[in-house]
Amino acid sequence: MSVSINHLSDDLCSEAAEALESLFRYLYEDTPKALDDYLSFYRAEDLMSRVGREDWIQLLAIDNRRVIGVAISYIDAGLGTLLWLYVAPSERASGIGSKLIEQTKLELINRNCHKMDVLARASLEHLRGFYQNRGFSYVALFPRYRYQVDTIYLDQDIR
Repeated sequence: MSVSINHLSDDLCSEAAEALESLFRYLYEDTPKALDDYLSFYRAEDLMSRVGREDWIQLLAIDNRRVIGVAISYIDAGLGTLLWLYVAPSERASGIGSKLIEQTKLELINRNCHKMDVLARASLEHLRGFYQNRGFSYVALFPRYRYQVDTIYLDQDIR
């Protein structure tokens, strides 16, 4: 498998939106309002409107012209927030998530960010270990955060 990590391009926005839809359905099948909101904000045309913007990093993991991973991050005041990380179920545990995080971190450093953070659903306990094994430190639990979902907050200094 020869996976490349690339910036999202206009021609792959539909595939990226489909991947994110899979992620949202997995994360929020029990929270219809969250599912509807996220699906409405990460449509192909929304992703396309953010291509090339300095405050967004939208990366794809591509294998043989097939999108197998997506990382979406937003930058504000030197903080890069990894909003979404998706790896196709058939490709998990192959290092693709780590590659997407590392490339995101490099992009954030190149854009003068000093910190990277991520929020994760607390009920998905494996995510805490996943992120900690990639340099993030657990900071806090936010009970009943957005959409009344318990959420953990992790961050790391990247400078």
